[in-house]
Amino acid sequence: PDPKSPELARQARITGTVVLAVAINEKGTVDAVKVARSLGPGFDHNAIAAVKTWGFAPAMRDGNPVAVQMTVEITFKPD
Repeated sequence: PDPKSPELARQARITGTVVLAVAINEKGTVDAVKVARSLGPGFDHNAIAAVKTWGFAPAMRDGNPVAVQMTVEITFKPD
């Protein structure tokens, strides 16, 4: 699921992008998430919560799945 803007931010029509550093394990599951660029506590929390539910195709090296780190940008727009 896509993250939702915090209610007060939605009412104020605040937009912006949260940048997350995400560690993905060999199974394609999120192991760790850190905020690389914040938009504010409510936005950051919602972005992290959403990304933790996502599944990824494992990265491959020489035909074997490997753990990777990647950057994910979550852009919040008014609904």
